[in-house]
Amino acid sequence: MKKRVLIYGAICLLVCTTVVTSFFVLTRGKQTQEQEAQQANFKGREANFSEIIGLVNAHRATVEKLEYPLFYLQYDKGDISLLSKDLEIVLKDSEILSLRSVSDAFPDSAGVLATISVYPGRISFDTEPKRYALVYTEDDSQPRFLFRPDETGKIRCAKIQPHWYHVFYVN
Repeated sequence: MKKRVLIYGAICLLVCTTVVTSFFVLTRGKQTQEQEAQQANFKGREANFSEIIGLVNAHRATVEKLEYPLFYLQYDKGDISLLSKDLEIVLKDSEILSLRSVSDAFPDSAGVLATISVYPGRISFDTEPKRYALVYTEDDSQPRFLFRPDETGKIRCAKIQPHWYHVFYVN
């Protein structure tokens, strides 16, 4: 009798473990509709994002010596500009188009692209209200924070493609 109970117990444990493992494997790669929309908006704009990353890195290397981490986007009657501290960065027409395309990649549900933050090994395109960021990491490592290294909030990351991540606060 004890042997039968042990066998049935082992079978139940095996079935439960299999079901739970299968659930995690099947849902692990699933994205919410919002994440799918954000990923679709990113696709086709990678070159624009890369151009803005190059622009920001070049500006920091020549003007600011890597000391100031934030760039601000300013929207005015359909125009878009990029500021660092209180200095407006002079943009070529192609850079303005890329900046506009990058800004348009963020759906209304994610918020408005407000800042581009630069920390060692990463550049983050941040929305306002602060709840979502599209993050590029040089070494393809998963981001550990959403906006600032000193944050304590929990985040969730979804990899879009090599080096690129959607990053959200976990409620």
